[in-house]
Amino acid sequence: MKPAYRADPKLKAIREKYLRARPQPCMRCGQPIDYDAHRKSPNSFHLGHKLSWADHPELRTDPGNLQQEHAGCNLSAGKTNEVDTFQIGISSRKW
Repeated sequence: MKPAYRADPKLKAIREKYLRARPQPCMRCGQPIDYDAHRKSPNSFHLGHKLSWADHPELRTDPGNLQQEHAGCNLSAGKTNEVDTFQIGISSRKW
């Protein structure tokens, strides 16, 4: 059985390298990452996946599939697979 994501020693080691290097910027939004922010802050550092590891489990620990991201950007990235509600604008009259 594979270790849970947060307990994976390979991912922990890669995350520590990112924390020491403090690379900038966030690879999703392009803004600076606050490495000193509390981990629950949306501007704090998260180790993100370019291709989701839910869809590509073979790339879960591949360093080429990992990047620095804001916590907020990383957490919102998974929501892109949800069905969007499409709005066409304001109706000209009530139907």
